[in-house]
Amino acid sequence: MAQVYLLLFAGLALLFVSGKFLVDSSVAISRRLRIPRMIIGLTVVAFGTSAPELLVSLQAAFSGYPEIAMGNVVGSNISNILLVLAITALIYPIPAPASSVKLDWPIMMGVSLLLFGFSLDGQISRMEGAIFVSLLAGYILYSVLRSRGAVRMEDGKDEQAQMKR
Repeated sequence: MAQVYLLLFAGLALLFVSGKFLVDSSVAISRRLRIPRMIIGLTVVAFGTSAPELLVSLQAAFSGYPEIAMGNVVGSNISNILLVLAITALIYPIPAPASSVKLDWPIMMGVSLLLFGFSLDGQISRMEGAIFVSLLAGYILYSVLRSRGAVRMEDGKDEQAQMKR
């Protein structure tokens, strides 16, 4: 029994160290590529933290238990929004840029409603899965392009300010 607790705490410690490495590396990528940290969070961090969930869902689907995959997706989203985001906001306020409130939040709500609509027949088809993957790719591409435009505008302002000096 003690071995189980030891493994649990060792796993939690490894998770903490790995999480710190992921955050530090993501910030470094953000700075090097001059991409806003929010975009890095939407891509690198999101994919990095979702990889274990993806593997569990794939394993469940290949084993004939696709319900586990659906529960994993819905439960993960609820946990990420209501637990992770809420606890983080209790520790340190999270800025919510107007562009995020006007665009990202409605998209998240729309995709959640789309999942609800797609699941009304009791299953998510391959076509519906392809629609979700396409929407994800389009959203990531749009977010990166939008952030690149914002970075360029900021650089232009900096150059103009330096020219005035």
